[in-house]
Amino acid sequence: MLTEKGIRLLDELHKQISFAELTNTGVTVGMSDYAVLVRGVIDCVRFGVEQRDSAFIAGAKGATTLVFDGMRFHIPGMDIVPQPELGDELIGKFKPEVGDVVIIGTADNLLFAEIGAKSSALELLRMCK
Repeated sequence: MLTEKGIRLLDELHKQISFAELTNTGVTVGMSDYAVLVRGVIDCVRFGVEQRDSAFIAGAKGATTLVFDGMRFHIPGMDIVPQPELGDELIGKFKPEVGDVVIIGTADNLLFAEIGAKSSALELLRMCK
């Protein structure tokens, strides 16, 4: 049973993060992809390597970090834009705002992709605090 403090923490997390299974993205190395949107943390992202490493440690094959500039998603520190279909899918699922970050966990099964993405998102939030 959660304490009141735990319930407040969970409520705060639900306001800041959202989750979604993705169709084949074409930009990842695994067979399954799972995305986590983290609101307003763009300033805490360097190059996305930290999120990839966190996902890998959690059992995923890796993670792709994308930042939203208000018009499109791109890889942090670069002007590389993922496939338009992926951007459209992410915008449709998450309704992102400027400064939001999406981490796509990837693995050979959905469970490990999800665990990797969520672990990366929590690590990103930890880095921001």
